[in-house]
Amino acid sequence: MDCKSPCHKLARELKAAIDARMKGEQVTEIGHRGRNMSFAEVNLNQLISYYNQTRAGCPDAMADPELIAVAPVDQPFVTRGRPAVYLGKSTV
Repeated sequence: MDCKSPCHKLARELKAAIDARMKGEQVTEIGHRGRNMSFAEVNLNQLISYYNQTRAGCPDAMADPELIAVAPVDQPFVTRGRPAVYLGKSTV
């Protein structure tokens, strides 16, 4: 799909950068209207937030079926099993 506006192009570049970061590829920087952002130094959740804001403010990007909203990456969680059960005589 052709980029119809500068914000649409920026949203596509940000989505490509997010995909590259999620796959572990090195992404260096992106520029738009004199602004440069180095993605190696940007937290992934901040990058996703910037992408979602850019996408939401651009009608062309919202109409692009390839540019879906990206949910923030949550911290992994660990589940524990049931509490330990001690068999035998209590010493208390």
